[in-house]
Amino acid sequence: MLSNEDCEKRILDLEKRVQVLESIINGTSRNKPGRKPLLSADTKAEIIRKHNTGSSYSCLAAEYGVSKTTISNIINHNKGKSRFTIPVHRG
Repeated sequence: MLSNEDCEKRILDLEKRVQVLESIINGTSRNKPGRKPLLSADTKAEIIRKHNTGSSYSCLAAEYGVSKTTISNIINHNKGKSRFTIPVHRG
């Protein structure tokens, strides 16, 4: 038979596991399916505009409360893409 102390430890461990599983199911944990984006499309467009006018990654990261890597990903994802795509049919 387990002592009260052992039972309390097991209960705490199980409660932590339940919290982790609930966060995965609800999509509130980082890098898990269902995670909501931190920045909207309009905000990302604003970041790109500000970067094109000379704002640095560091300044933009501080302003929007995200990492420099996130800013870099937003800006580099947009490079080389035009607004309109013209389909090419080869026949």
